[in-house]
Amino acid sequence: MIRLTAIRLVNWYHFADETFRLGGSCLLLGDNGSGKSTVLDAVQWALVADQQQARFNKAANEQSRRNLYGYVRYKLGSEDESRPGQVRFGRGGCASYVILQFADDRDPGGDFACGIAMEAAEADTHVARAHFVVPRNTAADIPAVAPGDLVRPLRDFRHALRAIPQARLFADAGTYRDELRHRLGALPEAFHRLIVKALDFKPIGEVRDFVFH
Repeated sequence: MIRLTAIRLVNWYHFADETFRLGGSCLLLGDNGSGKSTVLDAVQWALVADQQQARFNKAANEQSRRNLYGYVRYKLGSEDESRPGQVRFGRGGCASYVILQFADDRDPGGDFACGIAMEAAEADTHVARAHFVVPRNTAADIPAVAPGDLVRPLRDFRHALRAIPQARLFADAGTYRDELRHRLGALPEAFHRLIVKALDFKPIGEVRDFVFH
């Protein structure tokens, strides 16, 4: 079985460089606004890699308008358009990283790290991206942070990653998604859509409805 064993977030919303270790069943606990949905959105984004499909913050609030640019630059203030407020950001132009670490229980050679490197500027809301898969490496091995605790810009990251044997950079999200499904067990294309649906929180009225929906 291939298991998710770690999530590393660098400049992802309010996480500067945090690694969450996972083992067996996992339960996220925390006060409102502590980052539970932020962590789940990071996992969703690294596995879906498509802004048309990803539905951020759906695990917490159906009215949320949180987006990728806001995650990278750490948008402050209300996320709900029904309660508008002044838009501010906790970071200027910066790079951001979401990195997942997987382990294969049957074959250590199947272990790998994967994720998305992003970069946003203050001038517009475009987010440049680089998708990557690095076999036989951990989340800690991914060179997102340079010596001196400086987060690497996207260009420097691409250069640093190429120095790692077997590391692969993908020019587009489609080929990255294909590689992920292959490594996770030859999964169907519907895998990405189902990940999004699984994180879409809705109160359970009837167990029967929950199962069918």
